[in-house]
Amino acid sequence: MPGCSRHFLTIRLSAIGKLYHSTTGELLESTNFQVTSKEIGEAYLTATGSGDATSPMLTGMAKVMAEKVATRVADMIYPARIIAVTDRQVTINRGEGTGVAPGQVWTVFTLGKEMFDPDQPGVSLGREEVRAGKVKIVSVQPRTTRAEIVEGGQILEGALLRPEPAPAPAP
Repeated sequence: MPGCSRHFLTIRLSAIGKLYHSTTGELLESTNFQVTSKEIGEAYLTATGSGDATSPMLTGMAKVMAEKVATRVADMIYPARIIAVTDRQVTINRGEGTGVAPGQVWTVFTLGKEMFDPDQPGVSLGREEVRAGKVKIVSVQPRTTRAEIVEGGQILEGALLRPEPAPAPAP
């Protein structure tokens, strides 16, 4: 329509998620999550009966934020791993509802030796992680995911996976 302009409300939501060991109280992971209304999509930008577009937008943002936090907690407790390798295809222990989608690229890491803090004897800093290659998600089933190896040659069962960061949204 000539002369009409569309105005969009942009809302940014940030949260800090902290995961503690329930017995020792040790902080296991702390990370910052962000969601913008642009990530939610046009479906939430339509006005409600009262003309207020923010209510469904905030509901959508809260849902996306909750999914990000839940996925991160699950990843800390049960990291994504390769459970089978056949030729240039791998099977991953992640399925539907875990943030995995066809086309995503994940980095593969093999685990090295356990590392200890030199300033705190006996305090483990985790195991060394050595980059082994990349896989591209091909299909997601209810309990597992299939991916093809796109980089690296010696990718073995038990290797850890982390998704490549998504490209930053255009300003």
